[in-house]
Amino acid sequence: MSDRNDTKRRRTADETRALVLDAAVAWIEENGFASLKVVDIARSSGVSDVMIIRHFSDRSGLLTAALVELWKRHMAEPIKQARAIIESLPDDQITVDLLVDLGIHPNEEFRRRRRWARLQVLAASPELSELADLIKDTQNRANREHEELIDYVRSRMPGEHFPSSRMMRMLQQSIALGFVMEDLTDSPITDDELDEFLRVFYQRMYDPEIR
Repeated sequence: MSDRNDTKRRRTADETRALVLDAAVAWIEENGFASLKVVDIARSSGVSDVMIIRHFSDRSGLLTAALVELWKRHMAEPIKQARAIIESLPDDQITVDLLVDLGIHPNEEFRRRRRWARLQVLAASPELSELADLIKDTQNRANREHEELIDYVRSRMPGEHFPSSRMMRMLQQSIALGFVMEDLTDSPITDDELDEFLRVFYQRMYDPEIR
């Protein structure tokens, strides 16, 4: 027992918060936000409910923080990951085919979970007064980073690119969330169908001959 307590005392506040948020995000992804309880997160994270309340004030504070974290992971982190991949490649590998490969593969299970998790965040926002402002701030940052990524890719692919970075970002986001409706159908659009569409779309939106 003393060893366990010693381990807990050595954990920093940031580490404790991260453990709790990881557990809460995983709970929401698996069970939905409505059923989240502090006692369940305490059990799954190994952090006492008293400590959770100390960090997050109450269930509402924990839920808000977890939903913001979930939104950040599913909206902002993929953009950073894509940029890191592109920055590691030489210019001649930055092609339309690469953009398709880096794009949406909607029928992968983790992507299904991501889009439904994003819907849960939006559904929870009317109930949590802080949440809407927090996800708005996060989404504004994600939009800027997404548009900066599009501009960066275009700087590595000399030629003329259409449409604007803002419109391209919105189109990509709309496609991603649009697959929520496909999840409800008996015959959803396949990854191959989407890849074919994106390849044609990107090719028609990019003219390498115009300098």
